[in-house]
Amino acid sequence: MMFRLMFLLGFAFFVSTQNLMAGPLEQLILNNKVATEFNAGNLKSAEKLAKKLEDPNIKQLWFSNLIGKHFQNDDLKSVGRLLPELTDPNIQQLWISNIVAKAMQTKRCHLGRSWINKLTDQNLKQLWKLNYRMGC
Repeated sequence: MMFRLMFLLGFAFFVSTQNLMAGPLEQLILNNKVATEFNAGNLKSAEKLAKKLEDPNIKQLWFSNLIGKHFQNDDLKSVGRLLPELTDPNIQQLWISNIVAKAMQTKRCHLGRSWINKLTDQNLKQLWKLNYRMGC
């Protein structure tokens, strides 16, 4: 009888720890899938997978990487579309400034102007408005 009780308790513990490990393991596998799609250049697929990640820090890291890759590819609309996925407002402001600067450099002033008002720093906002009046 004691052996059966110990066996059942051990089995119950084993089953419960398997459920505890399933979540982190699934997230690790999902993270690896995001990395695979990102490295293959399948940014849309990587984005869909990254949205399923539960850890906010890892999610922020992947969306920062995705935004950087879209920025590198001059896809400013995708950069803007992904900005709400970033939870840190300072990083969002940094990327808004990058959009404004890149839009001016690539003569897509209409796109950049729409982002200037989303800057929270009033001095930076005024500076960009002045730059756009002179350069666009």
